[in-house]
Amino acid sequence: MQLIPDVRRVLSRAWSLVRARLLPDVASILRRAWSLRLMELAALADVIINVVPATADYLPWWLTLLLLVGAWAARLVAQPDKEQANANQ
Repeated sequence: MQLIPDVRRVLSRAWSLVRARLLPDVASILRRAWSLRLMELAALADVIINVVPATADYLPWWLTLLLLVGAWAARLVAQPDKEQANANQ
């Protein structure tokens, strides 16, 4: 006895509803997601510097900070002004 006889159908339907409501244009978002890419690079650089001490000679300590500041700046550039967003509504 199963609680839900057709689990795959239910899950695929739920996933399509979530995907349609949360991210209507995934390709466009991923193309412009520079802040996310820079944050991932900052995390990777931090892990590499702390886990492999030999790389500390080649990667400067401020690389993580530089990548995080770049992510912040990319987010400010990608985010529309509040006045412009209110005018579109």
